[in-house]
Amino acid sequence: MARSTRAAASAAAAPPRVTLLSLPDEILAQVFTALHTRYQHRRIGTPPTHFLQICKRLYAIARPIWLSVLVVPEPKTDEYCAKMLEHPTALAHVKDLQLQLEADPPAWKLALFLHLSKLQTLRLRETSGKNQVRVTYSNEAMLAVESLTTLSHLHILSPKTGLIRMSPRPLIRKMDLPISSHVLLNFRSLEQLTLRIDVDSDPTECEYNWDTLNALEFIVDPQLSSTPELFLRKVANQLRDLTLIDFDWTGEGGPSQISIDEPNLVASYATIPVLYTLIHLLRDEEFQADRYVVKR
Repeated sequence: MARSTRAAASAAAAPPRVTLLSLPDEILAQVFTALHTRYQHRRIGTPPTHFLQICKRLYAIARPIWLSVLVVPEPKTDEYCAKMLEHPTALAHVKDLQLQLEADPPAWKLALFLHLSKLQTLRLRETSGKNQVRVTYSNEAMLAVESLTTLSHLHILSPKTGLIRMSPRPLIRKMDLPISSHVLLNFRSLEQLTLRIDVDSDPTECEYNWDTLNALEFIVDPQLSSTPELFLRKVANQLRDLTLIDFDWTGEGGPSQISIDEPNLVASYATIPVLYTLIHLLRDEEFQADRYVVKR
C-alpha cells in the first residue's frame, strides 16, 4: 500500500512527457521551415504529395510552408499542379513558383495564375517549338502573367526569351534575365536587374532602361574563355549618367577596369575566375553625360 502510494506520488511529481506536439505552433513552424528548405535543396521538382499526411494540427502548420515553393518543370509535376486547381485555396500559399510556360499554354495552366494571390517570385522556363529561336507568346499567356499583382521577382530560366511587357502590371522590382533577351524593360518599379552572360549571348542586342535601377548584377558563365568586352563597353555607354556607389564581386584576382572617366562603372576580367559582379547604381544629377569618355 505504502509502496503504491509512493509510486503514485513519484509519477505525479515527474515532469510531463515532452513530445513534438508539446511544442508551440511557432516553434513547429520553424522546424517545418528548416525541413522544407533542405527538402527543396535536395529534391528539386518533386511535388509535396503524401509528405503532408500527418495529424491535423501539424498539417495545418506544415501545409502553408510546404506549398510556399512549387517547382513544376515536368509532366508528373504538371499533373500534380493541375490537380491543385481542385483545391484552389492551396494555391494561395504559393509564394515561389517555377513553371514551364509554352507559347500557347493549356487552359489549366492559365487558370492556375488566377489563384496565385500571394505569388512573389515566378521562375519561367520557356518551351519553344522546333526551329524556333524564342517563344512567341499568345495574348492569353501574357495576360495570365500580368494578372499576378503581387509578383515582385521575375526569373527567366531560358537562354533567350520573347516575354514582353504589355501593361504597367505587375509591379516587378527584381528581374533575372539572359543578356540577349528581348524583354521590353520599361518597368517603372524595377530596382534590381540580373543579367546572365553565357556562351550563346549576343551583347549587341541589349537595350535597357536604367532609370529606376538601384543595383545591376552580371552573372558570367564560367565556360567563357574571356570577358565579353563588346558587351561591357556597350553597357558603359548606357551607364554614363549613373554613378557607382558600391561594387562587389566573387572570385580570385583583381578586376581590370573599363571606366567612364571617374568614377569607374564597369569592371572586366582578363580571365573568368569570378562567378558574378554586382554593381550598385545611383543617379547623380551633378554629373553630365557629355563629360565622360569611354577609356579603351
